[in-house]
Amino acid sequence: MGERARYHRLTRGIMKKLTVLVCCFAILFTAVSAASAETLGFGFVNNTDVALRRGVGGKTIVRLPRDTCVWIRDSRTDSKGVLWYEINAGLHVDYTNVDYTGWMKAEFIDAGEKIWYGAESVSASVTGMIVLRKDGTVAAAGTGIHTADDGGWTEFRNWMNGLHDIRQAGFCTLGLEYYALDKDGIYHADSTPYGILGKHRLRLVGGDEWIFGISTDGRLLRGEEEVSGNWIYPRAPGPEDLARVMDIQDNGCRCILLMDDGTVFVQEDESLDTEADWANWTDIASLEASSCMFTPATRKYRAAYAAVRKDGTVLAAPEELARIIGNWTGMKKVVIGDRWVLGLKQDGTVLSAGMAGVTPPDLSGWTDITDIGTGYDYCVGVRADGTMAFAGEYIFMREGHSRK
Repeated sequence: MGERARYHRLTRGIMKKLTVLVCCFAILFTAVSAASAETLGFGFVNNTDVALRRGVGGKTIVRLPRDTCVWIRDSRTDSKGVLWYEINAGLHVDYTNVDYTGWMKAEFIDAGEKIWYGAESVSASVTGMIVLRKDGTVAAAGTGIHTADDGGWTEFRNWMNGLHDIRQAGFCTLGLEYYALDKDGIYHADSTPYGILGKHRLRLVGGDEWIFGISTDGRLLRGEEEVSGNWIYPRAPGPEDLARVMDIQDNGCRCILLMDDGTVFVQEDESLDTEADWANWTDIASLEASSCMFTPATRKYRAAYAAVRKDGTVLAAPEELARIIGNWTGMKKVVIGDRWVLGLKQDGTVLSAGMAGVTPPDLSGWTDITDIGTGYDYCVGVRADGTMAFAGEYIFMREGHSRK
């Protein structure tokens, strides 16, 4: 009996020590998780008149109304086990712009898979992002946009939520207008002063500075007007060429059409300092036209272009961009932001490279990504399972805002 008693005492002692050790690991894991929580990106206030506080449980800064769009920067659990989010909230009240940073209980914010699910593709700009779901619905987040008739602000999340059977959605006018094209070829726009607006049946739209559309009867439109202008390579496209266009890109300097054989047609809208050897742009699978800063001292925006060939190699112009990404291989898509460029690899990982002395967000942990986008200060990815990945620091941009 004595040996058995000693055995039980020894066993109980070991179990107590193991329990303490497990508890210590659990506490450590929770602390590390809270300190290194992945940025959750865009979310929305789900209740009415919720307090934004200076710290976890701190003094109230402001009370945010329902549906306020916020950018979630970090998360932390308080002593009572309640999860809090650190957020940026951009508010617009009576045509004034205010950015707030503070803490809010996570229960008052819808984020992550509650709203970002079933995603197929994403379009991103300085004003926010638009997500096209696999079921043809659209989800959006970001700041409201000033309407063209000066009649107020359009909250484009609400506008987008009413759409269905959509096959293309995105931004134009450098993010200040947004649009969608449904499966019947009808163009939907929020407040576009020029533009298509459902009067023409379209099979394809695209563009950054302007919105271009190719009608089902073989015309290239910019707004209500048929595009003519100066085609610098290889010639002006005819209806038979327009029937083979797979993508449309522009940046205010040039409109570029990507053809089904991997070649390009290029129109010059305004002659600037960037020119590529367009005859060498062949076997193209993905195309990007944008503008960005290469030199921080001048803060001058320049036209930029990138293309991914079917073999996964990259073409880029001007030379500054080619030096940054020209050696990328195994690529699927490249997107050019204001201050950095992202590359989606064929294996679902993502590369990033900064410009103008800027260090881009670390995306080395992103995997299983099928589409990417970037705004001025944030990055977004679509995973194969339809969920979203976010990185960066979104500053809500409205007319009159200065970028921090």
